[in-house]
Amino acid sequence: MVLQRKISVHTEIPEEELAIGELIGEGNAGAVYRGVWRGKYVAIKQFKKEIPFEDFIKELSIMSLVQHPNLVKCYGGVTNGKKWIVDELMQVNLSQVLLNKHIQIDYGIIAEIAINAAAGIDYLHNHCNLIHRDLKSMNLLINTYKTHLEVKVCDFALSRVISKKEQMTGQVGTVSWTAPEVLVGRKKYNEKADVYSFGIILWELVTRREPYKEMNPVQVILDVTRGKREAIPKECPPELKRLINACWAAKYKQRPSMSSVIQYLRKFHKGLSSVDKAQITLNVTTLIGSSQKSESSDVPLKNPSQSSELNISQTEEQPHKFRSSQITEPISETTSEED
Repeated sequence: MVLQRKISVHTEIPEEELAIGELIGEGNAGAVYRGVWRGKYVAIKQFKKEIPFEDFIKELSIMSLVQHPNLVKCYGGVTNGKKWIVDELMQVNLSQVLLNKHIQIDYGIIAEIAINAAAGIDYLHNHCNLIHRDLKSMNLLINTYKTHLEVKVCDFALSRVISKKEQMTGQVGTVSWTAPEVLVGRKKYNEKADVYSFGIILWELVTRREPYKEMNPVQVILDVTRGKREAIPKECPPELKRLINACWAAKYKQRPSMSSVIQYLRKFHKGLSSVDKAQITLNVTTLIGSSQKSESSDVPLKNPSQSSELNISQTEEQPHKFRSSQITEPISETTSEED
């Protein structure tokens, strides 16, 4: 699938069909509200007035055309006097999960989250010729069920259509997740900037910490562009450490493709013992509250028939110890990219 530069394909949603509930997030582009549309819970992104209508239509069109199990689904938009995008509503973002110490996460779950996120990013790169440009743990959304979880990439506001030979210029994204070639503002960059951001996300999965939390943006830029990175814990499996170092390599030509990352993670996951892969308690109710309570108070519509469980199946066992897999090959690839 190749997206052209001038695209405008979406489902127009009448404003009167939407019931808008509570505010669930804000950003530079606008605000996101919980809502209901045709009997299902949705996320309604309302763009600020100063956002150019052309930019809004670009994102709406891209979101409408790009469909993958690991990308947030767009139902349509409101363009008649408004700049709204209506997406599927997910339960929680990855950052909220990682920073909640009541949630246990083993290496099996880490691998599953990483594989699913990488699959969505890889689809953007190789099937849509898109780079995300603002990948971070807050832009990875999660739904949990009794037997599995879903991970989906969201927020395509900064995505850009590129050809295979084209590279982007200009600094965008969130500093702590931004690749050095983007931070310096002088070098052209491509989809490998997303790979760098994915490396930071892997570090978050392993450490359950915010990257560069104690540093101001200027300090982060200076350290990252000089080749300094966050410390990887000693207890991190060598396979994951190798992957993290490869993804956040200083030179983008040394970083693997997302396709290579997926293959590597699958081998890592396969090498885990059955105990390591056991389902864990992942209760996000404390993070998002009761869906019945939060929506019924603000949205005057009947509860949708489509609902999801908030808990992965529980286990009485203690946190599992990691057993190293047998992956020994380096995560690298040859490329014809120029420095």
